[in-house]
Parts: sequence; C-alpha cells; structure tokens
Amino acid sequence: MPPNSPRLYTERRRLSWPLRATAMLLLLTALVGPAAAPAAANPIEDALQAIENAKNRIQQLIQQQDQTQQQREQKEAELRQLRREGESARDALQRVEGELYAAIDRREAIQTKLDKIEVHIRDLEAQQEDHRAKLAERAAVYGQRLRVIYKLAQTPPLILIFGATDLNDFLKRLNGFATIAREDSRQVAAWRRAQDQAERIRQELDAEKAEQTKLRAEAAEVEQIQVEKRAEQEQLVAQIEADEARTQAELTEMDQHDRFLTEQIRYLQDDLPRLQEILAEVRRREEERQRRAAAAAAALSEADRQVTLPPSGPFIWPVSGRITARWGVRTFAQRFHTGLDIATNLRTPIRAVATGHVLHVGYAVPGNRRASYGMYVTLLHGDGKVTLYAHLDDRTSPPQVQKGEIIDQGTVVGTIGMTGITSGPHLHFEVREPNGGTRNPLEFLPKL
Repeated sequence: MPPNSPRLYTERRRLSWPLRATAMLLLLTALVGPAAAPAAANPIEDALQAIENAKNRIQQLIQQQDQTQQQREQKEAELRQLRREGESARDALQRVEGELYAAIDRREAIQTKLDKIEVHIRDLEAQQEDHRAKLAERAAVYGQRLRVIYKLAQTPPLILIFGATDLNDFLKRLNGFATIAREDSRQVAAWRRAQDQAERIRQELDAEKAEQTKLRAEAAEVEQIQVEKRAEQEQLVAQIEADEARTQAELTEMDQHDRFLTEQIRYLQDDLPRLQEILAEVRRREEERQRRAAAAAAALSEADRQVTLPPSGPFIWPVSGRITARWGVRTFAQRFHTGLDIATNLRTPIRAVATGHVLHVGYAVPGNRRASYGMYVTLLHGDGKVTLYAHLDDRTSPPQVQKGEIIDQGTVVGTIGMTGITSGPHLHFEVREPNGGTRNPLEFLPKL
C-alpha cells in the first residue's frame, strides 16, 4: 500500500480530525466570546483535555510503532528462515532432477537392451520355426521308414538273410540290415538332438521374454518414482516461494505503516504548540469573558437597580412537556448542562415563572439565529435571580415582551421554536444566581 494511497489519507484524516475539531471549537469559543459560552461550559478544561488527548495519542502511536517494530523483526526472522528453507528445497529439487535424468538414462539403456532382446527373441522364434520344420521333415522321413520296416516286418529277417542264393548274397543282405540299423540309430539320435535344441530354444525364449517384461516394469517404475519426487519437490519450492512473497509483502506493509505512524506522531507533535497557543488564547478570552460578566452584573442600569419588584415567590412551570435533559448532565452541546430541557410541540406558549423585569430579548449571537441559545429572553426577579428562556421561535410567533418592561407571572414570553443549537423543538430553561452561577431549576419548580 503506497504512502499516499487513499486508505492512508483516510486514516490520516480520521486520526487528526478529532483534535482539529476540538481546536476549531476552542478557537471559535475564544474568538466569539461570552455569547458562544453555552456551547462549551468549560473551554479551558476542553483545551487542556485536547492537549492531553494529543499527548495520549502520541504515546499510543509510539507504542504501536514499537509493536510494529517487534512484529517486523519477527517477520524478518521468518523471512530468513523461509529463504534458508527455499535454498535447501531448491538444492533438493536439483538433486531430484539429477536423479530423474539418471532414471531417464537408465530407461534409455533398458530400452536399448529391450531392443536387443526383441531382436534376439525374433531370431530365436525364427530358429524355433526352422527346427519345427526340420523336425516335421524328419518325422515325415522317419514315418516313411517305419512304414517300410513295417512291411518288411511281415517277413522275418532270418528268412530274408538265409534265403540268400550264395555267400556273397548273404553278406550283402546281412550288410544291408546293418546299414539300415545304423541309419535308424542315426535318425533317432538326430531326432532327439533336434528335440533337445528346440527345448533349449523354447526355454531361452521364455527367459528372454520374462526378462523383457521385468525390464519394462523396472523402467516404468523408476521413471514414475522420479517424476513424482520432482513434482512433490517443485510443489514444496513453490509453497516456500509463495510464503516468502507473502512475508515480504507483510514487511513492506509494516514499513509503510511505520512511516504512517511516524507521520502521525510528527503531525500531532506539530499540533501541540498550536493547541498550547489556543489554550493561552482561550484562557485570555475566558478571563475577559468573566470580567465582562462581572462588569455586566455590576453595570445594571440604575433604572434596573431601582426597579422595585415583589419577591419572586414560588415558580410555576414555564411549559408542560417531557424533560429531555436535566441540569448538570453532559449533552451534545454542553459538557455541563446549565439548565433544564423541556420538549413539546412547536409554537407552544412559554410563560414567565414569576413576576420579573425583562433584561434581554434577542439572539445570543447577534445576526445568527442558529448559534448558541438562538432567540432567548431573560427576566430579573425580586430576589436577584435571573431566569432564561432559550431556543424560542423567531418567525411565526416571536417574543412580544420588550426589554425594560415588568411582566407578571404567567405572561407569555415567547413560543417553542428551534433556533440556536438544538436537536428538536424544546425550551432550555435556566435559573441564575445574582453572581452569575446557575442552579438546578427543579429546586424552584413545583413537584410534578
């Protein structure tokens, strides 16, 4: 993932936005002044918290960097081990390939031998066929002789011999019988030799064919074993190389993440001086706001001070509705909620809780109906307390009371609206002491 990829850019914005948003809010609070104060109950505390958050975030990023470095060292060790295993596997693959080439050579040698055996077998088969023909010929000749002998056997040999006319005829007949006997013996011996030769050829032919079958099986088995070994070793090498690539990619991503963390740390460290400057400005503005508030409290017009008001007496509820936020809780707009939120329908009349002198009617931030309290009214009561009615409607039914007039308890000061920072139609009601501090309105309103 490249350093400037959309993902890293998104992460950078996600990490830095909360601090920037806090800084902008604090700066806005500092620059706007007292009118925006309700949106942040304690801007100094918020500024300190923003600085603390930045420091904590820097520490977290440094710890993440340390963890990333440890993980990277482990991955580097894994990569070194994988490279060693890869070298070993590749060496083994070379050995297996050498053995395969040797097996192929062996198969070729066996094939050469098989070719010779094939030639020898064909030769033996030809010899065997030749011997069969000769044996058949001898069998035919000998059969003919046996037929002659059989015919001669009808006359006893002695009669043939002693039937000679003279001695010379007798010797010829006797010599003929001897010659016939010798020829018979020779023919029988030749027949037996031919049979023995044919049997030797048959046995040799059977042996050669058996050897041929054995060699073919051996050649096929040797080559198959080596092919399987090579395939298995190639798979092992491929797996190790894939693991190497994956581990290297993880290391690259870790390096990019480390650079990202370094950038975030530098970014936040660069932001700390700005946050310190904002804190100083917020403190200065807060001090100025407090001086203004004190001056405003002290600077009530003589007419305001000389107005004689009856004691405020027991309050009445300014409006009926559902309480959605109590005093002192944290809301989306205030860290410390300074009043009581009562939700009800738009343009519901809001009444003065007690007789009072109208101190203010208008927007919290002049000209901006969406800021802070929006349209609001404040009343000064006889015991010095001040009540505030905020988020009033400013268009259909704007406040009819005027600054400086005295109104009776129950007088309509305005209607429910949605001006200022609000998530829905409701009345924000406050009770303030003469020193400017707020009190829980439920202490003064009748029990429901």
